[in-house]
Amino acid sequence: MRAASRAKADLHIPIPDEGSYPADLRAFLAAAFALGSKPRVIETLRALMAEAQINPAFGERFRTGFLQRRRDALAVLVDRARTRGDLPPTPRAGTIAGIVFGVIWCRVLATREPVDDSLVDELVSVLGAGDTPTRASASRR
Repeated sequence: MRAASRAKADLHIPIPDEGSYPADLRAFLAAAFALGSKPRVIETLRALMAEAQINPAFGERFRTGFLQRRRDALAVLVDRARTRGDLPPTPRAGTIAGIVFGVIWCRVLATREPVDDSLVDELVSVLGAGDTPTRASASRR
């Protein structure tokens, strides 16, 4: 019972509100990567993804119960950032999630490169930077 509670706590999806999109994204990724840096978790994720490819019923449950919940949590951050003026209307939240989770799964399943703080820094730099309409207009004044 205690192990099941720990596993469920480990799968908690934080939705940080640090006051800015880059800070929110950094906190979200850091929490996800802290869990994903554990070798046992990585091996479990590989096994789950493999099973999802060969077992359609399991694959559907995995996509809706695990993958989509994480994409939805990231969408909350993206939508909040747009409301604050931290992000332009595009790319869509789904595209940002595709970039983030595509990179993670590529590393976990294919290249076995680390999912670590340097990747957090790179993703925040790529996805959290640039001129937003609000910032661009403020810098021209």
